[in-house]
Order: sequence, then C-alpha cells, then structure tokens
Amino acid sequence: MPTKGSTAPHLVEPQLKYLTDATFSEFHRAISRGFQEEPHAELKDLDRKIFDKKRMFGFKVGRRWVATCGDFARRLTVPGGAAVPTAAVTVVTVQAPYRRRGLLRKMMVHQLEQIAERGEPLAALWASESLIYGRFGYGPASSRGVLSGTNRRLGYL
Repeated sequence: MPTKGSTAPHLVEPQLKYLTDATFSEFHRAISRGFQEEPHAELKDLDRKIFDKKRMFGFKVGRRWVATCGDFARRLTVPGGAAVPTAAVTVVTVQAPYRRRGLLRKMMVHQLEQIAERGEPLAALWASESLIYGRFGYGPASSRGVLSGTNRRLGYL
C-alpha cells in the first residue's frame, strides 16, 4: 500500500533505462515473467555473457523492470550473397499491468531509431505473436520451410 503522499506503482510513469551490470538480474527475471517462464540459472549465466548492454533496454518503475527489449548484432546473407548488418530483435516483453499504455510502441520506435543510427539496414524478429509487430514494419520472411537430410546433419548446435 502506498504511503501518504506517494504515487501507487501502477500510476507512476515508467522510465526508459538501459541494462547495467547492477540491473542484470532483475532484467533477466523480467524477461522470464514476460514470457511466463520460470527463470533458469544456466540461461542467466549465458545471457550475462552475450547480452550487449548498449542494445538491451526497457522501462522501469522504481527498481522494477516492467518492459524489456533488445537485439543482437548479426549479419544476414541476402540474395546475391552479401552479408548485411542486421539487428536480431529479442526479449520483447511488457508486464500485464503495464500493457495498453504505449510502452511497446515506445520501445519499438526507440529500438528502430537506434538500429538506423548504427547504420544497420535490417531488423529481424522471431516473434511468438507475430501479428503484434506488423505495425512496426515486421512481416513474415517465409510462410514455410522444408529441411531434408540425415538427422545428424540437421541437428541443432
């Protein structure tokens, strides 16, 4: 319960913040909450190594992350064989009490502006709910794919 003179958490204006070493654990928990998963220590250790703090951000209310977003620097081979710098978009979440408040739009616009400033011509997103992202310029790259070969050669690395 808020103290006299303080603002209830759901009424506080969320602030855009970037990931830091000090905020990593809570950021990682927020990702798990956003995808309705239990946090996994082995993923946390891996993510700590591979997350680029300049590319991971979200919204906070006080010390709590209420939305997350990020991308990885990758290269995508395009027709003709060129490898083009690409932002591989990931960990996009907004906690239930903070949905329908414009946070997703603010994160996506901010991210696309950052991608353009870095000179990356492409952004790629593998989304579990792809219909949400069409309004930000994302669309299906393919409607289906076929793999053929031996199981050993098609295994995940």
